[in-house]
Order: sequence, then structure tokens, then C-alpha cells
Amino acid sequence: LINNNPASDLESVKVTTAAAFPRLSRPIGGSVNASNSTDNQLRWSGFRELTAPEVDSLAEAIVAQVRARGPFLSMAEFVNRRLAPSTDEMAARGALEEAILKSKINEIPMGPVSRVISEAEAKGFGYANPKAAAGNTEDGASAILSQGDLLSAIGTSITVRSDTFVIRAYGDAREGNKVTAKAWCEAVVQRVPAFVDPADVPEKAQSAILSPGRKVSDLSQVNRRFGRRFEIVSFRWLTAGEA
Repeated sequence: LINNNPASDLESVKVTTAAAFPRLSRPIGGSVNASNSTDNQLRWSGFRELTAPEVDSLAEAIVAQVRARGPFLSMAEFVNRRLAPSTDEMAARGALEEAILKSKINEIPMGPVSRVISEAEAKGFGYANPKAAAGNTEDGASAILSQGDLLSAIGTSITVRSDTFVIRAYGDAREGNKVTAKAWCEAVVQRVPAFVDPADVPEKAQSAILSPGRKVSDLSQVNRRFGRRFEIVSFRWLTAGEA
């Protein structure tokens, strides 16, 4: 990680074993954690570091949110809060932001000028969902890990749902209760736009099949039952150690 000294305009390299989340490519301050977060200058100019236990806690909280909210129909639904009445808990924060809150990794000492804006106070701002606007005035400080910080780190690697699947299978041969042979295999299969029955073009809509109040789709009987085609991309036999 490269630090930039604003006084001397000199750069220095900081090596850390913790998980660093710099909001700027070259932060002018050092790392921030629970031990030094009350330093007002550092809290706004530095960058947040998470310890291994904090990373584990955050990861577990993210998994819990994915299970509670998923499957997500789009990347936007994963990132953004739900557009729903304020009575819906998922309308206040997105999955990552809620996971950060539940993990309590941002419960570090704040500066002397921090102030909490309540939901009641936020109502005076005219927001449609005042619950989403409530929070600490210092939530935007570099010391406070945000959803944006997480997305800056993982945004280039996350994608919408893949239609490629890895399938593993096992089989054995027996003589009575004795296993005489074992075999493991692995196949990578991919769903393609084409239907199983080529009589229907891939562009033909499939949504009418189970839609209430609409006639059954004009897809062929085979395509109504099986839908899109899966193709085997690769296949290999596995050893016992790989299974």
C-alpha cells in the first residue's frame, strides 16, 4: 500500500498483514483501527484495516444476509437496499451494508464531534424512507468501513449468476456387501440459449409457460418440459484423492 505525505509530497510503501481498505489509491494518513480511531485527522485521512477475526465476522454476516435475501435477481438487488416501505428491514440497507452493521466491525471509538441522526430527525429532511437516512455523521470517514469500500475491493470479480456448473459423481461395483471397484468423475456443464428441441428459436419467450391467466406457451412439448439445453464443456475421471 502506498502512502502519500501531503507536507513533503513523498510516497512511502506500507506493508501490512491485516486487510486494508484504502478509500483513496494513495491515502495521506496511516491505518486506522479501534486503538487510534479517536484521532480526528487520522480518522478522515487514513484507511481502515481489519484483523483476521474481523474479516471472519464480516464474512459470516455477509453469508447470513445472502441466505436471508437471496437469490438475487440482479447485481443491483445485491448491492442496493430494497425499494420497499420503511417497515421492511431490507429497505434500510443493502446486503453488504447490513452485514457490516451486524458484524459490529464499525463499533470503534468515534471522535468528539460525532453525532447520531435519529430516524425521527431524518423525517424532517423529507426523505421517503427516513430509516435509510439515519446514522452517525461520521459514517463517511475513512475509518468507517462502508459498502463502497467492500465493492472497491471485490467489484471487479463479482458477476451475475453463472450458467456454468461443476457436477461430480461417484459410483461403485459390489459383490454382495463387498465393494470391488470405485470411480469418481467430474463434468463441467453450461446452459446455452438454445432450447433442447431446435424446433423453437432461442429468442422465443418462455415466460408464458406458468403465467396465470395466459394460454400455454407455443413452445414444443419437449421445450415446455426441459427448457434450455445443457452442453458438456469438459469431462474427466478423478482419483480418490481429488474426490
